[in-house]
Amino acid sequence: MLLLAACTTAPIVEQVAPQGRIIPVTAELWKFTPNVIQAKQGEEAVLQITGVSGTHGFSVPDLGINATIIQGQTVSVTLPTDRPGTFDFRCSVPCGAGHKDMTGQIIVAP
Repeated sequence: MLLLAACTTAPIVEQVAPQGRIIPVTAELWKFTPNVIQAKQGEEAVLQITGVSGTHGFSVPDLGINATIIQGQTVSVTLPTDRPGTFDFRCSVPCGAGHKDMTGQIIVAP
């Protein structure tokens, strides 16, 4: 959303941030950074996952998340925080020898 002030020689532009906390994540060959993501129950949180190298998947079966991450692009994923727990994530697109190492955890604390 952009807001412009009237009757001025130069417009004043205000950028409005999205609601909730933005959690940046990168996906590159054989790792996610960070590989442990923490949130609080009920918190509005959005993962912004950027592909640094290759094509990867970001899958969290217990939260119903499955996204494809392409090199050079960023995908936003809303993180469900309605229940506490530890949820495993992994790369769901075969990406080479270290594919099995592309894992991590989302911890939603009460």
